[in-house]
Amino acid sequence: CVAVACWGLAVGATRMFLGVHWCTDVIGGWLFAVGWLAVWACVAARWVPDAGAPDGVPERPATRS
Repeated sequence: CVAVACWGLAVGATRMFLGVHWCTDVIGGWLFAVGWLAVWACVAARWVPDAGAPDGVPERPATRS
């Protein structure tokens, strides 16, 4: 995860340095990526079962739809 994050930051920084993109374009791309990461993290937290929870940790209560 750290390597992928550093790669994304480095690509954005080199694009600004080379003058290919404006600073605001790169920042917008980074924010868009963070937004998608947040969406999928929420999806995973909601639908992935707690199979790997250690003993003594209560499972999430079931919710009614």
